[in-house]
Amino acid sequence: MIIFILGGGIVAIGNNSLFFPQFSSQFPIKILDIQGTLQQTEKIALAKTLRSAVKGNFFTLDLDNLYAKVLALPWIESAKIQRIWPDTVQIQIVEHHVAARWGEKQLISQKGVVFSVVNMNPYLQLPILAGPLSESYSVLQECAKIQQLLTSKHIFMRCTLNQRGEWQVDLVSDIAVILGKKELLQRVSYLVNYYDYIQKIKEAQIKQIDLRYTNGFAVAWRDK
Repeated sequence: MIIFILGGGIVAIGNNSLFFPQFSSQFPIKILDIQGTLQQTEKIALAKTLRSAVKGNFFTLDLDNLYAKVLALPWIESAKIQRIWPDTVQIQIVEHHVAARWGEKQLISQKGVVFSVVNMNPYLQLPILAGPLSESYSVLQECAKIQQLLTSKHIFMRCTLNQRGEWQVDLVSDIAVILGKKELLQRVSYLVNYYDYIQKIKEAQIKQIDLRYTNGFAVAWRDK
């Protein structure tokens, strides 16, 4: 919990202090009570957001505007805001928990929400998921099932649902695996069962494995 004391004009956040002007002489808001564990949200950015949004008194404060500005911060998944008589506004914040990258420039949360952050560098080792934004949760769920079937030796680095509804997995060994539209998990299991055989035929020379066949798969080789 972080409590911002507004009545005296100072908002303290850890070792940082920012000046807030008086909001109203009648029914002033004196306390902003921030609930939730903030691991990624920058406290200075949060304070600046509150400074711009907290205007008016206990009755005239625009909660919708405050909610929109808090939710616009990069790591905020959800927020709940309520007035508590006589001088407090409580803000309950839940942050995103990262599951993977979404494309090259965004992240996807464990709930399938795609969001942007300022610095992607800490997350460059995560696998990449990609697909239509409206299908982000389904992509997350399906790729997680696929990953569970793959051993650590051929873990995927990218899982994609294209515009035609076809799935493809790119392995860390730089092999593209085409799964098609149906029976995805059965096809992945088939790949796992035959992967030792694939390795024996010079895995490094394989460019693509197409599993869209009833009784086998097709292999495309790299140009020599």
